[in-house]
Amino acid sequence: MTGAQGSAPVLFDIETGKERVGPLNKTEIVAASTIVAVNPRTRAVVVERRRPGVPISSIERLLSHVGREFGYEQLTIALTPLAGESFLSELTEFERIRRAEVLLTRPNFDWTTNARALVGDLGAASDADVIEVAASASRGQSLRKEEGIVQDIKNFMARPINGLKNVKILGRKSGGASETTLSLERHQLRQEVSIPQSLDEGAREEMIVNRALNFVESIELSSESTTDDEAAK
Repeated sequence: MTGAQGSAPVLFDIETGKERVGPLNKTEIVAASTIVAVNPRTRAVVVERRRPGVPISSIERLLSHVGREFGYEQLTIALTPLAGESFLSELTEFERIRRAEVLLTRPNFDWTTNARALVGDLGAASDADVIEVAASASRGQSLRKEEGIVQDIKNFMARPINGLKNVKILGRKSGGASETTLSLERHQLRQEVSIPQSLDEGAREEMIVNRALNFVESIELSSESTTDDEAAK
């Protein structure tokens, strides 16, 4: 359970579409809110993470619904994390990689060129939306670091717009005595916002919105993804 003592819940009125803070009326529900900033030019999306928050899956469904309302009837949006520099930096520290796991979602409308590096034609042939790929080394051995699945992961991360939902690397780092896990979930590109306690709720929200807009505008994604776009048409 999370929350602060004495804080009032955010309430959403399903009839008026408005929210407020205060006692709950008959037509209201307790709502969890978040701030989302979108740059259509680069397809970058910044999501505020708060507790309680809104799951990424709910934001994906909302954006897909909005797109369909504008006439894109088959549109499905999947949000994939951008890896922070710390992921590849930490990956180089592994002396032995026992296992690599990849959760891959279908990019654009089809399983395009860069996805086939990991799944071949299996995704397209199966009409799959999500595929999990895993590779384990022989007992006491290590997966190759410059070939195969590990190298494919590096290649994927070189393309900011890709289908990687999550990646897990299990193994032992140089000088380490025990096995450790490196996860994309914990090494996403992010920006922390320190909010002064003296600000009221409106000023806090305005501050977060401005930082989110600046952050999403600062993310420059590779134009290499246009190759996949053309292949998908």
